[in-house]
Amino acid sequence: MNSQHHTSVPGSNVPGPNRRSFLRTLGLGAGLALAGGGAAAALSACGTSGKKNTGKNGALKPVNFGWWGGTCEAPLFAAYHQGFFDREGLKVNLVNLGQASAKDALASGKVDAAPGITFEWLKPIEQGQNIRVTGGIHGGCLRLVAGSKTGITTLAGLRGKTIGTDKIGGSAHSFFSVVLAAAGIDPQKDVTFVAFPGAQLSTAIQHGEIVAAAASDPFPFLIVADGDGVELASNLTGAYQDHFCCALGVNGAFLDESPATAAALTRGLLSAAGWIGNNIDRTAKIEVDNKYVAIDAAVSAKLLSTYTWKPSVLRLKDNLDQYAREFKTTGILDKGTDPADLSKRAFRDVTGGDTGIDPTDPKAPSGSTPSGSTPANASPATVPRTDTYVLTAAQRDQLLTHACHLSADHSI
Repeated sequence: MNSQHHTSVPGSNVPGPNRRSFLRTLGLGAGLALAGGGAAAALSACGTSGKKNTGKNGALKPVNFGWWGGTCEAPLFAAYHQGFFDREGLKVNLVNLGQASAKDALASGKVDAAPGITFEWLKPIEQGQNIRVTGGIHGGCLRLVAGSKTGITTLAGLRGKTIGTDKIGGSAHSFFSVVLAAAGIDPQKDVTFVAFPGAQLSTAIQHGEIVAAAASDPFPFLIVADGDGVELASNLTGAYQDHFCCALGVNGAFLDESPATAAALTRGLLSAAGWIGNNIDRTAKIEVDNKYVAIDAAVSAKLLSTYTWKPSVLRLKDNLDQYAREFKTTGILDKGTDPADLSKRAFRDVTGGDTGIDPTDPKAPSGSTPSGSTPANASPATVPRTDTYVLTAAQRDQLLTHACHLSADHSI
């Protein structure tokens, strides 16, 4: 891995991978729910894989890949350290985005690729950003939870009530507006959304200011873990059980200049995502040992085990088609936007469908299946955990303490 290294986006003032925004984006958003004990005081103070591919210039291009350090960016970290990018013949430089947004870093060419919430790529592309989406990485990240003392156990119970969210117009607010509409609840007339910093959602529920919270992990995760809430829906329930939370965004000019590089990058990242489904604990260790996340491996594994690891190129296209249609009806997209055209512009199949996505461990000796590694010819998998929401006091404190060091808000 000598040819691969970490840098930071110019102007971000971030020295390297171990920085304050480990909870950013997909897996761990910008803040934490209050939970138990002295937490309130603490927070109030703070192609065929294995073959070399060539681009138009006769060789694969080096790739600057943006990241923040969210737990669910695990496929990037696994691809980088476990050899999935190497197997594709790629030279990848991990770029800590700091406070830069993925959409701006991609559109400006500061980075060539970055992960992002699947449907949130649609708005910047609608607005003319030269970004293309090439692969669905995993499912999970967003949850809608009701306070355990409210007695609400279904979406119908939210009618006429106030719901807290981490950002009006953010990923959770946008997604669950669609979910509520599908359940016959008008998200603009039948409920009231109120924005709270993610770290305050649990307290707002406890004080009766809201009856439910719609947010990205780990805010709602911790509310349930502490027994203060019950999960009503997520972006892995109902009609969205096979949908992607996160997808790979690629700079459009970079893709056009070297589609072979974009294809190799997509295959490497999605192959790593498939590998994670069978290697949750090993993946968590990669994140922690390399200081991408400031939590211990057990906490990382708990969060990773709540997501689905069945990456795909083709299923992503279907997801984008559906999101574009639904977000048009809720007013998230402009009235004059053609959803079919937007989805077509957003999606680019650089791999030829799912061809070449290989979740087998590139570091495993040929023909071997070491303990804890993906067996040969394995398919992407999801590992069910019965103790998903169980956290020790020390593990909870890790998340809560780290919340004091986060930037206030980021978006893709």
